[in-house]
Amino acid sequence: MSTGRDIEADSALIFELIADPSQQPRWDGNENLSQAAPGQRVHAVGDVFTMTLTADPHPKAQRRG
Repeated sequence: MSTGRDIEADSALIFELIADPSQQPRWDGNENLSQAAPGQRVHAVGDVFTMTLTADPHPKAQRRG
C-alpha cells in the first residue's frame, strides 16, 4: 500500500518548514512533538537536533537530511 499527496507550494517554503524542527508542531498532523528548541535548523546531511515528544518527556536526538 502507498499513498501520495500533491502540495501546491514552493519547494523552498516546504524545505524551510522541515529544516526547522521548532516549526514541526505547526504542521505535523501526528501531534507527537511537544517542542523543539529554536535555532536548530538543519543545514546539511547529518545535522542533529533534539526535540521533546508528547509521549516521552525526555528529549531524543533525531537525524534529518
